[in-house]
Amino acid sequence: MILPAPLRCSFPGCTKSALHDHHVTYDPEVIKPLCRLHHEEITIINGIQARKYRRGLSNKHRWWAWYQWTEGELKPRRTKKAMEYLEDWK
Repeated sequence: MILPAPLRCSFPGCTKSALHDHHVTYDPEVIKPLCRLHHEEITIINGIQARKYRRGLSNKHRWWAWYQWTEGELKPRRTKKAMEYLEDWK
């Protein structure tokens, strides 16, 4: 019996296994498989964007952040607040 190959991270150029599901949007639900590092990065970026505008992100804003991040235009800032949020993942 041949086992299927594990999913690869959706971040361009990443060859790591995708062990995390990231919701790009919730309604409609769009999920992208990511490795831990890239899931942390986009989660940090989304959190920063939400705090910057003091509201939840619209689908349009989430897609904008996704494409800016995958094109290298948005970088995560590992701030104290971002790292505290990621601590809950452990």
